[in-house]
Amino acid sequence: MAITKITGASIAADSIDGTKIADDAINSEHITDGGVDDAHIGDLAASKLTGTVADARMSALTASKLT
Repeated sequence: MAITKITGASIAADSIDGTKIADDAINSEHITDGGVDDAHIGDLAASKLTGTVADARMSALTASKLT
């Protein structure tokens, strides 16, 4: 008789890797917080950036101070 149901306990550790996961099959909902660090970001479009960086604000800086 064929096995029709496999439980998580039946799957050996590290038996599911990147070669067995289809492209675009995992979205951000399934990624652990902190699971993507700078070393794993290959490309990021500026249009994907949101929010502000307080330390980068230059409200007191004028164009004359840049020259």
